[in-house]
Amino acid sequence: MDYTTYVRERFGADLTRLKEHLPDFLSREMGISPHRKFHCLSPQHQDRHPSMSYYEAGQCVKCFSCGFTADLLTVAKLHWGLTEDADSIDRLLSLYPDCRVQNFRVSQKVGFSPYLQSRGLSEDTLKWAGAFETMDGKLGRAVALPYHQGQYMAYRSIESKTFRKPSGLTEPVCFPEWLDSSESVFLVEAYICALSVYQCGGKAIPCNGVGYRQVLDALGERRPTFLVAFDHDERGEQAAKRFCEEYAEMGGKARIVDLSGAYKDPNERLMHDPEGLKQAVQQALSGSADLSPFLTFQQYLSRQFFTDLSARADRSGCLTGWDGIDRQLGGLTPGLYILGGVPSVGKTTFLGQMAVHLAEQGGSVLFLSYEQSPFEFTCKALARMSYRTQQKPFVSRDLVHGFCDDRVRQMAQVYEQKMLDLCVLKVRDTAEQLGERIRQFAADREHPVVVIDYLQFIPGMGSDPRLNNDRALQILSQATAGLEVILILVSSFNRSSYLLPVTFESFKESGNVEYYADGLWGLSYSILSSSVFQKDGQLAEKQAALAHAREQAVRKLDFCCVKARHGGLFTVGLDYYAAHDYFAEATTVKRKRI
Repeated sequence: MDYTTYVRERFGADLTRLKEHLPDFLSREMGISPHRKFHCLSPQHQDRHPSMSYYEAGQCVKCFSCGFTADLLTVAKLHWGLTEDADSIDRLLSLYPDCRVQNFRVSQKVGFSPYLQSRGLSEDTLKWAGAFETMDGKLGRAVALPYHQGQYMAYRSIESKTFRKPSGLTEPVCFPEWLDSSESVFLVEAYICALSVYQCGGKAIPCNGVGYRQVLDALGERRPTFLVAFDHDERGEQAAKRFCEEYAEMGGKARIVDLSGAYKDPNERLMHDPEGLKQAVQQALSGSADLSPFLTFQQYLSRQFFTDLSARADRSGCLTGWDGIDRQLGGLTPGLYILGGVPSVGKTTFLGQMAVHLAEQGGSVLFLSYEQSPFEFTCKALARMSYRTQQKPFVSRDLVHGFCDDRVRQMAQVYEQKMLDLCVLKVRDTAEQLGERIRQFAADREHPVVVIDYLQFIPGMGSDPRLNNDRALQILSQATAGLEVILILVSSFNRSSYLLPVTFESFKESGNVEYYADGLWGLSYSILSSSVFQKDGQLAEKQAALAHAREQAVRKLDFCCVKARHGGLFTVGLDYYAAHDYFAEATTVKRKRI
């Protein structure tokens, strides 16, 4: 079902006719003439000169400067401060009642979902939860999943198993009424697993993956006993242990229980062994279940090993884009990595190129910068592709000053067609706020990548930068616990390392990074490993040699790994085409003309 049909059946609205009212809405509601250029409506674009126009053929407005395009639904949401199409459509229909379809009736049956019932859930269970099956404009056929927190509701696609959650709202705890329970409460990973436990006589809260942090944050002074029943895989087992440890530090009691048996999760067991799940729930509540958090080698081999092995094999989307680096690292795995370097060596540009490559391979990437705006990031990405694919490439410096021609539009169109899950934000967040952003981004994504540029800019509470960095790293490590996030932070080198090759000592200003980081990387000029820099003294000669290396059109750099949790230490040579914001492995430049 396409979106036009969905709007017709869900709201009784003729979407095509409704969109034709865009020029009237601009004029009547916003005081904007659709016959002349006006300031861009995108909240991300600080438009100083009118650069947006109304296009009758496309029934939309478009900014020729930033490329932002919006139809009536989007314009209305921006104007009224709404987040959902549903709210926008309802208000627009009150303005334009001629767009209503005659003899239309909306019907929704709470508790009715053939899909959820095929997963073993009864109609009574679905009615208690308020769940139902519907058509979603973005997901298609989906199930609506109420959280029992006001009107908050998530939608899960039946075909693709992806989620859509209300934008602009912090995700609350699902089924919060159980936090006040005097009985033990189960913690599970998925909404459908929570309903499976409820159907078997238990009270369960889903953590949406293993992001349990919002549960701990919502407790206040309450300390219910939790029975942790995450999935049978490496991620679930590790998160369950971490939750129990953190909750014990808060003065609470939590135990790991096995509800899944020989199956992946409680819902899968409900489908194939409902009596077994019911018995496991009752045993856990009575305290007679095996609550040991320790698996014997034989139990691990039979229950988890092959599931964990399969998960490790499914990480092809975590390649950096440089073959030499990927051969050494074996691809990026979840963990915390720090990339250091002297100022202006190209750290931000390097990670920007990596971020785009990861997204092009199907990964989900969140790029959080304290210096670089989405506009600057996009300028570099377009210029980089232009250098690799066009006979006469443009550079990002020209774009920053307003340059635009058909080459720029061509590169922009290429990226628009790629549909990348790449989000770039300029922030001023504290470490706690960064953690919350990461949890929201990672909630419904597999192996997300988050880049923070950079560590020293995260606001701290004290006057000691090293202690502030340590505190930020500790908070971010705790915030990403159990989320399977690949977290990369940019850091500066201490001044005494500016004329030295990359070593552990280079990261002194970053705090005790060796205790937090799974990988320590450095970008440095290759000349620092030459014989000139091995000699004592001769400061003027070294400074002159380094200045000469910085002035080259193609700068010779080394990517150095000085700590690796998985694998050995290594160095890979890189060529940095600074004018084009492009990194290639040394002596190799791949340029495909289009």
